[in-house]
Amino acid sequence: MFDDTTVVAMRYDPEGRFMGAERLPNDRTSEYISYRETAMRRSEPFSEFWKRHGET
Repeated sequence: MFDDTTVVAMRYDPEGRFMGAERLPNDRTSEYISYRETAMRRSEPFSEFWKRHGET
């Protein structure tokens, strides 16, 4: 998502190579804002993650 207005679906093949991007219709922007808000609520600061999973 760019600037809370443009949603772009990025496509990758099974090996992880970038295949292209598709701009989604503007009427789907609120859907993706909701996904982002959910992800941010469930996330944790990187420093906390790194304490548990960082290099040893």
